[in-house]
Amino acid sequence: MIPHKNERNLRERGLSFELVNGIRIRNRANRTGRSPELRRGTLPRIGVHPERLHALVYTLPEDKLRVISLRRANVREISEYEKTTESGEG
Repeated sequence: MIPHKNERNLRERGLSFELVNGIRIRNRANRTGRSPELRRGTLPRIGVHPERLHALVYTLPEDKLRVISLRRANVREISEYEKTTESGEG
């Protein structure tokens, strides 16, 4: 974890990167292979902690999880998540 990024996320969004330890990653965000996130090697996901959906972007350098971004999921992401879990994709 990069301390200054965690502190900024905590200040701006009220979320510590330490919450990632309790998030259950349920599905992939709908991204294509051309997305800037995937070209950079980052993995966008939607996860549940404990009753609220969060958007998480991370990477796995040397098999160690590195959080890039963590925030509460927006209305569109919640809707997409609900559609995928109803269809059994989540």
